[in-house]
Amino acid sequence: MAIWDKKEWYMISECDNTHKPLFTSSHYSVNGDIKERRTVQLGFNKDCSSFSCSSEYVKNLTKGFSIIPSSLFKDGIDKVSIYQQGMSALFNLDCYEECELKSVLSINDKKIDKEEILCKMGKTYIEKSLKESLSSVDKIYRIRQVETKDDRFNQFVNGFLPLELSWVGDLDRGWPTGMRGSRDCANDFLGLLSYDKDKRKEVIANLFNNQRFEDGWYPRQIPFGGCKKYDMRPFSDAGCFVMELIYEYLATTNDFSILYETFPYLDSKEKGTGLEHIIKTVDYYCLDENIGEHGLIKLHGGDWLDCLNKVGLKGRGETVMVTMQAVLALNQVICILNKFDKESKNIKKYERYISLFKKNIKKYAYLGKEGFYQALFSDDGNWYFFNKDKDGYKRVYVPNNAYSIISEIDKKKDKQVIKTIIKNNETPLGFKLFTYPFGVTPIDGIGKMGTGDFRPCMLENGSVYNHGANLFLLRALAKAGDYKTLYRALNYALPCNYKVHPENKSFLPSYAVTNCYNLAESFYDRGSLSFLTGSIAVVERSIYNWMFGIQYGLGDINLCPCLPKEYGDSKVIEHFLDKEITIKYNGFGSKVAKCIFNGFLVRVNDSFITISKDELKKKNEVILDLC
Repeated sequence: MAIWDKKEWYMISECDNTHKPLFTSSHYSVNGDIKERRTVQLGFNKDCSSFSCSSEYVKNLTKGFSIIPSSLFKDGIDKVSIYQQGMSALFNLDCYEECELKSVLSINDKKIDKEEILCKMGKTYIEKSLKESLSSVDKIYRIRQVETKDDRFNQFVNGFLPLELSWVGDLDRGWPTGMRGSRDCANDFLGLLSYDKDKRKEVIANLFNNQRFEDGWYPRQIPFGGCKKYDMRPFSDAGCFVMELIYEYLATTNDFSILYETFPYLDSKEKGTGLEHIIKTVDYYCLDENIGEHGLIKLHGGDWLDCLNKVGLKGRGETVMVTMQAVLALNQVICILNKFDKESKNIKKYERYISLFKKNIKKYAYLGKEGFYQALFSDDGNWYFFNKDKDGYKRVYVPNNAYSIISEIDKKKDKQVIKTIIKNNETPLGFKLFTYPFGVTPIDGIGKMGTGDFRPCMLENGSVYNHGANLFLLRALAKAGDYKTLYRALNYALPCNYKVHPENKSFLPSYAVTNCYNLAESFYDRGSLSFLTGSIAVVERSIYNWMFGIQYGLGDINLCPCLPKEYGDSKVIEHFLDKEITIKYNGFGSKVAKCIFNGFLVRVNDSFITISKDELKKKNEVILDLC
């Protein structure tokens, strides 16, 4: 069994009764063995058992650094989390008393020397440690800010969201293996593009360095942090996520130098420019050997849904979702070529493949009577996420249906697809990844989800899976202008929505974006993998890029909001490079009726606004009237 297939490790936190100012958290394996990996030490000026502070003190520190209330703006006795780099400790707090947090001392990979730590708790050390931590975190907070009528939402978005994003980016989701998924890091750093240009460029360079010269393919997982290991399972979707990261990097940073710098390949002494690496990335999806009998992209080892990992191993299986994603990726490359290489013959070539993929998706994947797109064609000749799968169940799969809207496969079908998803997949906890779980009746030849070993209604097997269900769908809803359903999808995903996900059921504090909410009876509403999820990056994009509609192009900024009534009459402060942009939203809706940019009326094009980046001043104001 590969290490990535093993059960997750658990955290056990405890107070040291001998040295009362010391609180520790250590990694334990499922059999109870301590893994001396990362440990957090927190120092307090009182016993941990009686730690308390005022509610106002909590509120102020939430924005500044590290204290996050478990139930935001809740009256009376409450819990807070003292947070640093993803580790936390929970205490009961009396809202009318005060207490000072002394320090978050360190995160170590070594065995704890408690006496040494206690010796370091002098005033000078504490002040220096806190000052450095505050300075680094404060930079993150200043990049983007929202102001709505919902204080709970504001506190989550302005306080913890960028902090958790930073943690996921720095510590990565593949730490047990030392590797990081090509798709995963592309996804995670898409959410971090506005916060650290240099770090994002390093990530793209690492992806290029590990691209296969032969065909442009990216390994399933690649080395990060000095690791030398690879996961070479032949998954087919990574290039689409990488392409979106590159496009958004160019648009968000205005740094086009990466197109002309040279980078090595995984399997060759050859080097290629960034633009040549990009061409190879999308050319992978145009190779005859990677296109199946229905004219759709071959699945090979798998796509985004990892656990159906044997559907295409024999070389016949096809994936509708990756084909849809390839349409988006090809359009993004065409935009790049039109700006930097207008004479490229690849433009017409990619336009032909876009047309071909769209035609085949509509012909073979869309089920007209049912109103949704099936998702996978298997090696044994069966369709899955079909109106009647091999085990007899109908399954509506959200990700590929969402991408039919995102990639603009057929706009005439968008409303019907949304209607079908709402009817079949919405639950009181959120949208299910797909309608009925696998494994109740085992299915051979499709992977570990079909064996019955992957528990039904848990994690990817039919739970409320934030990333693929609530958030892929939200992106599609924004594209379609459905702001009412968008509000529901977003709030299903937000942990601060304690009415839907109360802590005594979810077992999560209201600041931690989780991977999913389980639907199995004994685990109903229980969250899973709150700090090992791609959902956090997509939450950030969902709020800023798709709900508030702030989307950067290669030479301009497009404002195409899809703003629910609950977040109407709001404001966003955005920093783009060294410029500040304040965007005020009057009203709500998905259509822009009027726009004033720096005091001048701007023409509305098809209900959205385009502003040239060249027109930006040091400080800018945009006022949008929505309807």
